[in-house]
Amino acid sequence: MPRTDQFEQGFAVVRVDLFLFRDAMPDDWSDYVYVKEVWWTAEEAQAEVDRLNALVDDGGSRYHWQHVRVRRRSRSFVPSREHAGSEMVERLKNEVMSELVFEDDLGLWEPYWQVRTWMDRAKGERVEDDEAIAEQALRDLHNQGLIFLYRVASPEHPPDRPEPLPSSEARGEIAAAWWRRLPPEPGDVWISATPDGERSAKGQS
Repeated sequence: MPRTDQFEQGFAVVRVDLFLFRDAMPDDWSDYVYVKEVWWTAEEAQAEVDRLNALVDDGGSRYHWQHVRVRRRSRSFVPSREHAGSEMVERLKNEVMSELVFEDDLGLWEPYWQVRTWMDRAKGERVEDDEAIAEQALRDLHNQGLIFLYRVASPEHPPDRPEPLPSSEARGEIAAAWWRRLPPEPGDVWISATPDGERSAKGQS
């Protein structure tokens, strides 16, 4: 099979931190250009670019899309349930860290709803695997010291310097049932990136 036949077209959403270019041109571009995600159509990628650019109000960063090639998996590859779940956990961990570092903090329930969106669940459909994926991703990130949990008295007035929950309390919230309810019930526990988490997401050591 020719090498070109092993790929499909994709459309990568790319973030460029323009404000960093006020200094001398860097030797390492990894801290300046960030590939956020890949979509299968230009229309979807453009819509995401428009959404993200609308959120950026300081002019310091801009998003655009770039045509890319994505290697096609073998047609004979059928992931096992365990393999698929593990891949989804890693995908969710990357998505959560991207949102926390480059966008904003998340409610504890939001990673679960991201999984439901990916899986195209019906409004009242509940699948335990979705909950397990979200819980495992959150537990991994917390155990790795990449995120911390904190409480918010009012979502309209988040704390300037959130106080991390003790580890035992955070683990209890990650294992709790309230964020899995249908319909969703936003609570007072939120997620933020630790300094180690920010460095990890930006590819810094």
